[in-house]
Amino acid sequence: MGDYSGKEIIINFLSVVFGVLTILMAAYLLFFPFYDIAAQFMNFHEHESINSGSKSNDLIIELVFLIWIFISGFIGGIACAKISKRKNYAHIIITGVVTILLIVLLDLFEITDGFTNYKIKFSLSVFLGCFLGGFIILKKRKKTLIKKDNFSSPPDTAAQ
Repeated sequence: MGDYSGKEIIINFLSVVFGVLTILMAAYLLFFPFYDIAAQFMNFHEHESINSGSKSNDLIIELVFLIWIFISGFIGGIACAKISKRKNYAHIIITGVVTILLIVLLDLFEITDGFTNYKIKFSLSVFLGCFLGGFIILKKRKKTLIKKDNFSSPPDTAAQ
């Protein structure tokens, strides 16, 4: 399994913490621009009934917010993968799972009708964004390592 030093453990732990914090910060910073986009499709007229709202508008609003949290997760996945010392997906997956747990924990304080279909989509969106962001960074990192290995001397020979 290899040497896993205390310093590396701390750095990898901090990569997960920083990834989650980056997701939260990105979500905070990107919320208002995405809300402005979604607000164009919201119905604010008092004289219209709630049931007369267009289903296509609801779908567009939902899609805008799913893209918002996907991008936030993507940025957090990149941050986690950049800091992590390991070249595997474990820390990125942990970052996504911890973020989902935070979403669930925050949802416990809301008075709603339970963990709805939208909340499941929301959780999957942040997880997939996180995984894709980390995946891209790790692929680049592996390509860089392969390029470096191509210029090294073959095994069992001394570099001259």
